[in-house]
Amino acid sequence: MVIRHVLAFAVLAGLAGCGGDVSEDASTAATACPGGAVTIRDARLAPTRPGQKVAAAYLAICNGLGEDDALVGVDWPGASAVEIHLSEMEDGVMSMRPIDRLPLPVGEEAVLAPGGAHLMLIGLNSEVAEGDAATMTMRFENAEPLTVSFKANPADDAHAH
Repeated sequence: MVIRHVLAFAVLAGLAGCGGDVSEDASTAATACPGGAVTIRDARLAPTRPGQKVAAAYLAICNGLGEDDALVGVDWPGASAVEIHLSEMEDGVMSMRPIDRLPLPVGEEAVLAPGGAHLMLIGLNSEVAEGDAATMTMRFENAEPLTVSFKANPADDAHAH
């Protein structure tokens, strides 16, 4: 229960303008990325409870480009804002903060998952129910924007955010 309150506070702090850049991201791993493109897999949303105005989204982004890249934004009309967040354990307390960009080193996969980097959907227009779908546009520093379909998956920890 305390972690939920700390995380809710962290979301509000993020809305108040704290942010920044992350220069090192532990959620990346060397993997076989298809050459010549940024690819996405496992795009999913966490369902919400009635009245909940925030949700999380998760995915894996593989950078098969010939250069480093970064996720710099996400567009979705289903929320008033979509932020890239990073969860961190500090002094025994889990907190999260918005970041301006998520580095995507060449040839590596960044996994956005519960407890780590993720997308925060803030100011939802409606609840997210199991099985719902959402189409979001990922914006990158170098790659062309990608349109990605997310599906609400009950297996995710929907209420950790």
